[in-house]
Amino acid sequence: MNAFAAVAAWAVNTLWSKKYDDAKNETITSLKSTIENLKASHSESLKAKDASIDTIKLTIENLKTSHSESLKLKDIVIEAKNASIDAIKENTPQFVSAAYKATVEMFEDNFKRMQEKLAQTEKEISNLEALKVSLSEEIHNLQEEKNELMSENEYLRPLAEAMEGYIDHQKDLEAEGLEDVAW
Repeated sequence: MNAFAAVAAWAVNTLWSKKYDDAKNETITSLKSTIENLKASHSESLKAKDASIDTIKLTIENLKTSHSESLKLKDIVIEAKNASIDAIKENTPQFVSAAYKATVEMFEDNFKRMQEKLAQTEKEISNLEALKVSLSEEIHNLQEEKNELMSENEYLRPLAEAMEGYIDHQKDLEAEGLEDVAW
């Protein structure tokens, strides 16, 4: 009777050991797949953020250039206005008055348009700088998430390697017809 009980215990132990190994193998495969998916997803996200930042930097540089050109144009207009005033001073009073009014109106219109364009440019720069700050914060958060995932990966890697080693050991024992007594 003891021999039958021992054989039955051995058969049940072998059956459950096989099922445990299968479940453990499936868990390891699933964990490996999850880690690879997380790595790929995080890498793609960082590349997209870098591309967005580069585009914003380029836009800011273009706006700065446009703003600089507007200031140069403003200086040219002021110089022309001063030259016109000097020329008008030398002409007759009636001609001077009419030319002065026309010139003043022209320069006031040009100046008003440049002021509006300058205000719009400054607003765009402000908006882009705010976006840059927001994206920098998001990059920082993604970097922290990446570091956390890498730490988790480093933690899980030895466990997965140990499990693989154990599985290989179990397979070797099964191939030799032996049984691991630890389980």
